[in-house]
Amino acid sequence: MRRFGLFSYCLFVLLIVMQLGCKENSTEPVPANSTITGAVLFFDGTIGAGATVELYNIANNSRVYAKADANGMFEFPNLKASEYYIRFKSTSYNINSFEKELSLSKDEILEQNVYIIYNMVDEARAVRKNQNISLIKFQPDGAKLGSNYNLVSYLSGLFSGDVASEYTLACDIYKCPDTLDWFDADSIFTVENIKLNFEFVTSVDETITHGRHEIRFYENDIANILSNPINGFVLLNKNSDNLDLKIPCVDFNNNDFGLKINYKY
Repeated sequence: MRRFGLFSYCLFVLLIVMQLGCKENSTEPVPANSTITGAVLFFDGTIGAGATVELYNIANNSRVYAKADANGMFEFPNLKASEYYIRFKSTSYNINSFEKELSLSKDEILEQNVYIIYNMVDEARAVRKNQNISLIKFQPDGAKLGSNYNLVSYLSGLFSGDVASEYTLACDIYKCPDTLDWFDADSIFTVENIKLNFEFVTSVDETITHGRHEIRFYENDIANILSNPINGFVLLNKNSDNLDLKIPCVDFNNNDFGLKINYKY
C-alpha cells in the first residue's frame, strides 16, 4: 500500500509539472479582430467605384485585396494588430499610385480613405492655327481636383528635341470665347484680334536646357488653368525671334498635349 501511495504521489507531482510546463511553452493565438475601412475617392470627392485596394502586412509580407463597392466603400475585416501599407496601384500612365503606412492596434476600427490621383491634365482637343497661335481644351474632368488647387505645387509642360533652336513654349494665354468656332476664318485668329477681343488669362516664360523647353504655372495660375473654361484657351506666341510656337506636351510616347501636375507631398 505504501509503495502504491508513493507511486501515486509521484505520478501526481509529475502531472502537475507537465501541466505547468505546457502552460509556460504554449502561445496564445494573436486575435484578428481589427478592421481597416474607408472610401476610394478622387480629390474632388468623386467616388472610385469598383477600384481594387491592396493591404500589405509589413511584418509577414502578406497581401490581401478589397474591391470598392458602388459607393466607393471598402473594408478589410479580421486583421491582426500590425503595421500595414494601404495602396491603390494603377497601370495607367496618367494616374499615380497611392500608398500610406498605417499602424493598426488590437480591437481597432481604423478609417483611411484611398485616393486616385491624376498626374496630368491632358487635352480633349488641340489645334495649331499657325506659327504663332494654337488652341487647347483640356479634358472636361480635368484632374478631378475640384477646387483643391492648394494640393498642387506647380503645373509643367514640355517640348523636347529642339537641337536647332527653332521652337518656343513661351506664350500669352487667353480664354476662348464660348461662342468661338475653332475653325472660323483665319482672319479671327490674328495676334492683333486676340489681344484686342479675347480675355487675357496669364503669361508664361520658358526655360531651355539642351533643346528641352519647359513652362511652369504656379500659385494663382494653377487655378486659372485648371478652371478649364468651356471652350479652352488660345496660346499666343510671345517670342520676338520668329520661333515656332509649340503646344506643351505631357507624354511624347502617346502624343498627349497638356500639363503635368506636380503635387506638394
